[in-house]
Amino acid sequence: MSLETRLSALATRIGQIIKQRGVPAGGTVGQSIVKTGAGDYAFGWGTTSGGSAATRLTATVTSSQLANNVTELLTVPLAKGYALYQVTLSGAGWLRIYRDTASRTADASRDQTTDPAPGSGVVAEVIGTLGVWDQAVSGWDGKTPPDGVIPLRLTNLSGAAQAITVTLTYLPLEA
Repeated sequence: MSLETRLSALATRIGQIIKQRGVPAGGTVGQSIVKTGAGDYAFGWGTTSGGSAATRLTATVTSSQLANNVTELLTVPLAKGYALYQVTLSGAGWLRIYRDTASRTADASRDQTTDPAPGSGVVAEVIGTLGVWDQAVSGWDGKTPPDGVIPLRLTNLSGAAQAITVTLTYLPLEA
């Protein structure tokens, strides 16, 4: 077999391999390339089912019976990452939401009139009974590994002993 014939056969085979491992022929509008089997290069055209938009959720946690100006450490299951829309308290209080328990511990001595330092791990705080933001407040679970359980600190400011229910409205960003 001549060199020219062998080079021609090689070029044909390379073309076949490129076709096999490149974009497959065919397909229709709206289809995507999908994996069709376990082997390498096993793919073809298919219709994928689209996801849906995430749903806004609420999470609640209720403190024990707290005397006025008494603080309790709480946790609430949200998500590993979340967008916080609104927080309501059933009675007047000071609620702090943290990235992790170390941030909550480090923030223990801060008073209400002092803003948290940037990067301190304070995601948001509410003084009163309602916290609503013009733009969602993004937060995330800073533990390793994250489990979506978010640490809180709640102080009763109602003037009387009571249990306070905290309701957080949020959108999960990471499961």
